Amino acid sequence: MSDELLRQLLERFSETKRPRAFVDETEIPWADEDIGRQFLGLGLRSPEQTREELDFLSDVLNLEFGHRVLDVMCGDGRIAIPMGRAGTRVVGVDINPTAIARARAKAREERLDDVRFELGDVRALALDGEFDVAIIIFGHLSGFPAEVAVEILRGIHRHLCPGGRLLIDMHLSPAYIGALDGQRDWSFEPNGWLGTDHPALVLDEYTTEADLSFVRRSLCIDLSSGQLGRFGQAGQFYNRHSMTRLLADADFEADEFWGDFDGSEYDDDESPNLLVLAHATQ
Repeated sequence: MSDELLRQLLERFSETKRPRAFVDETEIPWADEDIGRQFLGLGLRSPEQTREELDFLSDVLNLEFGHRVLDVMCGDGRIAIPMGRAGTRVVGVDINPTAIARARAKAREERLDDVRFELGDVRALALDGEFDVAIIIFGHLSGFPAEVAVEILRGIHRHLCPGGRLLIDMHLSPAYIGALDGQRDWSFEPNGWLGTDHPALVLDEYTTEADLSFVRRSLCIDLSSGQLGRFGQAGQFYNRHSMTRLLADADFEADEFWGDFDGSEYDDDESPNLLVLAHATQ
């Protein structure tokens, strides 16, 4: 690809106006089967990362045999399946049909009768029974504006037993998000990207605001066909204060914060992640 073509692509992609989260850009359509399938090949965590997460959850939540866990935006069961192996009763919910199909297949293969997966929109949870714990892992809450996030948390609250606990992993912290503003990164994706299964060149451009709202605009160049795909993704992240307020608005009280799955102390200015454990107050 020539330098001139790259320059033209950059000019086509760039805009002088800063995009507004959830206004100019919203969210990638995760319910789309092709997009959902492709995302499962991109948003991967290593076995080591998954093990660290599971160890942390085990230490913090002190789950006992038979406890009921609601895994919100569960993906392909990466967390729910191992929890089920340990004797926890898990219900996972996700809007991605490919993810749910894969999760159900894994549960059947391992004969995990107490692990169930539901295809559904977490903005309208309607499940049977009460849960001891709910988890939101891998930053999925960030995909919604704050006014929607609080409704999701209220829906979770309605499905928890009195005093039930909620653990949220934002995946990225204020310190990380703030440093992204103005960055523009090229990457080569040999196995394809959102919108294509062919090798692709992807340009990501980031903007963040003081309220920790976030926009990533991505230009995908299919190296097989030369076709261009453009994707926008908005996000809303939180610091200790705004997360505490968000939880309180949904009738939760924040109990403890961590800076990552290694159990490190949380710091708004330095931590790479924000993890919070809360309990239902009503």
